Amino acid sequence: MEIQILQLLEGAKAAKGLTVIIDVFRAFTVEAYMAKNNAAKIIPVKDVQTGEVTEYRDPKGDNIGVFVFAGYAPATSLVKGIAELNEQGYVITDRNMKTNVEGLYAAGDVCVKALRQVVTAVADGALAATELEKYAAALQQKTGFKPDLPITKNVTSSKAGVSSTDSNSSSSNLTGSNSPNSGSSGSDLSDSGSSNELFTADMKAQLDTVFSRMEQPLLLRLYLDERSVSTELEGYMQTLASMTEKLSVEIIDRENKNSDAPCVRVCLSDGTETGLAFHGVPGGHEFTSFVLGLYNASGTGQALDSQIEAEIHSITEPVDLKVLVSLSCTMCPELVTASQKIASINPNIRAEVYDLKHFPNMKEKYNFTSFSGAILRTSK
Repeated sequence: MEIQILQLLEGAKAAKGLTVIIDVFRAFTVEAYMAKNNAAKIIPVKDVQTGEVTEYRDPKGDNIGVFVFAGYAPATSLVKGIAELNEQGYVITDRNMKTNVEGLYAAGDVCVKALRQVVTAVADGALAATELEKYAAALQQKTGFKPDLPITKNVTSSKAGVSSTDSNSSSSNLTGSNSPNSGSSGSDLSDSGSSNELFTADMKAQLDTVFSRMEQPLLLRLYLDERSVSTELEGYMQTLASMTEKLSVEIIDRENKNSDAPCVRVCLSDGTETGLAFHGVPGGHEFTSFVLGLYNASGTGQALDSQIEAEIHSITEPVDLKVLVSLSCTMCPELVTASQKIASINPNIRAEVYDLKHFPNMKEKYNFTSFSGAILRTSK
């Protein structure tokens, strides 16, 4: 193992433009990141043996890339004594990721392989899943046993008798994979005037349940510009509003010169802003979070721990949350839903969501490199 590490270090030292600062025979730890505009400029590294702290900077003042090395010890204790392992503890598989145990497959960095990278791990997983599916199908054919298929029942709208658990469950089933795609053309959305092309029957039934649980009507104020994404946003909001009396649309500006357009701001029926806004079109994985935002803004909304809710109410200073997302990101909706829930509880807090695809200036302004993140600003 030490020979492998030494070989890797020698290769890294020979690479052009790469500086190796970690001595293989001594332990170092990165103390902290001193960042400006969310980018690491200085990295203090501490020698745990001597206590000496050394700061590393790029000679040209550029950002510093940090890569976490997870180590070489495979976490294979789960299959130790079951599957065949090599001397280092890695799982031995054939070319189809099958172990020596019938029906047991392994994938990723725990396997014996020449290259350990995310792309190879993903490929291993796809191959293992495919082979396992074939194995299960063969067993079904051999034994005659087949699993019972799940029965899908449509959720009907009800003014009463729907528990809070039912409501949350139906809302969470509005998955991004079935939701309207923000890549569709704006003209198709605005000209259709019908929800048939946007939502399946199951989705409309789930939406009806959410709408029936909304405690008061909401006003969707639109700020549009000349881009096609504005046409798409208008068509999308008009379609949602046509499905319930709880929503109405008001177009404030069609030629907005503000860099925040297109935008939909969620307001109460009297025009009071709730603090929730989406810049772009809330499609893809953000469809569910947008619907939950409407539900939360209309009243009590989703249940929250009383202590957490009290802490949210205790915030007295104005807080501006800007949540930057990608509609293809599967982790973004949780951040969006949480931010919007907080804003719906405390009028001092605003939560504005930006689809980075349509607002690249936000990405540049905050030196943003991740799929999702929140920028917090307070009055202090």
